[in-house]
Amino acid sequence: MEKRIRVLHIFGQMSYGGAEIRTIELMKSLDRDNYQFDFCTLSGKQGELDDTIRNLGGEILPCNYRSVNFPFKFKQLLRNNNYDVVHSHVHTFSGLILKLAKSENVNKRIAHFRSSEDNMDYSIKKRLQRSIMINWIKKYATDIISVNKGSLNSVFGHNWEKDSRFRVIYNGIDTTNFSTHTIDDSNELRRRYNISDNTKLITHVGRFVEAKNHIKILTVFKKFLEYEPNTLLMLVGKGSNEIEGKCKRMAKELKIDDKIIFVGVSDDIPNILLSSDLLIFPSIWEGLPGVVLEACAAKLPVLASDLDGIREVEQYFPELIHCLPVELSDELWAKKAFYILNSKQKSNRFNMSFENSIFTIHKNLESLYNIYGDKL
Repeated sequence: MEKRIRVLHIFGQMSYGGAEIRTIELMKSLDRDNYQFDFCTLSGKQGELDDTIRNLGGEILPCNYRSVNFPFKFKQLLRNNNYDVVHSHVHTFSGLILKLAKSENVNKRIAHFRSSEDNMDYSIKKRLQRSIMINWIKKYATDIISVNKGSLNSVFGHNWEKDSRFRVIYNGIDTTNFSTHTIDDSNELRRRYNISDNTKLITHVGRFVEAKNHIKILTVFKKFLEYEPNTLLMLVGKGSNEIEGKCKRMAKELKIDDKIIFVGVSDDIPNILLSSDLLIFPSIWEGLPGVVLEACAAKLPVLASDLDGIREVEQYFPELIHCLPVELSDELWAKKAFYILNSKQKSNRFNMSFENSIFTIHKNLESLYNIYGDKL
């Protein structure tokens, strides 16, 4: 290539979310001789990942979408930096982003969908706005990608496969984070959190947001303790909000607070998963949850909601992933967890099948390179 391809990623804020973390992981493996990743944050706020991005050679470019001058400022940002690609991760709001990018003659305009829902109880006004944005995406996007088929179905219906601009690109995991793990790492983690060797550890990784369904996790765990009392629950993810506070109060009311470890944000996810006995994941909606892929890389059994994205992963790892409808009773979820824990078998072939699967970071990057470099 004669010059580096300059890619501008669009997010709300670079905080500890699944999409943000996955993009940072891609950046770490990026061919930096040929590609440059920068990030425009529409909240205009600083994020926990800003310094990481700068250390990896990227720029953070705040541009508050609530400002009346937003269209002008965003177009000026594109003009000043001469981007080849605008890669937008802000659900249907990508319609406006790509419209503005088209007006500045950006060659590649990508809308990237990561969830089957955007958590909106639509009023007439919101439905109209959403419809306009979707039409703009169809009109101005050169590529429309998603982490799973369900996310595209929920926004565009079931006829999207007839349009060559649409494609599914699965998230990718860096398997080297798991292959270097040793038994000493697991022992150290258990010592750090005072977990004895014979104690079962059920883990959940996810931000304290409505979609992750933490209340369901607590009530299922309460019931599970009737079957396996010597068990701890580890909750990993960004908190310090109303939902985390509600969970801590509920844990005390259920008298299980001494059985729960609130970890907060952690950069030690591979070690946590490799030291656990089960990942519980009763989300209300999801795209393609990265932690479920990480659990598969760790050969860790997963009990998860019966959602499209998780079902797609289950097709590749039926030995590890077990799905239940989220509306089933806590007792049925607890019984299923007990069954999984007591029939669990780890095998090296699970890990090998993951390394050769379509869910590796190298496959993910290869697919993106094909899009970024196409027709430039």
